[in-house]
Amino acid sequence: MPTGGVLAAACAAGQAAWSASLASSSSGKTARADGRDVSWEEGLDRAAALVTAARRVLVSGLRDAPLDAITAACDLAEACGAAVDGGDAEAARLSGDVLARVGRVTADWDELRDRADLVVLWWCDPPVSHPRFLERFVLPPLPGGQRRTIAVGPAPVLPRGEHHLHVQLAPDAATTAARALHGLLAGPPTAAHVPPDLGRLLDPVRWAIDSATAVAFVTSPTADATGLVTWSVASLVRALALSRIAFEIP
Repeated sequence: MPTGGVLAAACAAGQAAWSASLASSSSGKTARADGRDVSWEEGLDRAAALVTAARRVLVSGLRDAPLDAITAACDLAEACGAAVDGGDAEAARLSGDVLARVGRVTADWDELRDRADLVVLWWCDPPVSHPRFLERFVLPPLPGGQRRTIAVGPAPVLPRGEHHLHVQLAPDAATTAARALHGLLAGPPTAAHVPPDLGRLLDPVRWAIDSATAVAFVTSPTADATGLVTWSVASLVRALALSRIAFEIP
């Protein structure tokens, strides 16, 4: 339960998010109509008039909305026969249709914790984006085995050690690296087209995947405006899943 304006049992990041939400909700309710700020009541009246007069209605803006607001918006959409845009990042990307055709092999976080003996942290930094993800799902001992982790991209994620490796690559190299790793794992003649310098950097990742039983790729959509990174990793994981347990944790 909230105590003193925050969730007493929440971590620091959760408390900060809760406090920000409270501050936002405590401000005066305002709306915008025709590009200008108006009162809440005037905004509702204007919205009702527009919905009533429209032949086709699209309800959107739900990506960061609370559940009660989403429920109310869907009730409104059902009442007036509107379409709903849930604000899914996949739908906003230029290559969204391509992603839909490729498909993705994904799994729950528990599946990673219980099965993956290799975790590839692909251009992501979970301590920043998902506090406690590592300690709850990556760092616990693997039942009956040993888990290795490899961070590929700018962030090391974890300290370098016997069971963790960081392959440092530029922030904008995620798609190129995924296609190169895909080629290396495919073997000749495809591997011959991988740039030698990039191939040498990715060789440890290839060797780790070749020796793994279950591989989990942890990814982040935050820096993938076009969807090409998602497409390249999805294609890589699908190919891996033909020969071993492999899945993505997006």
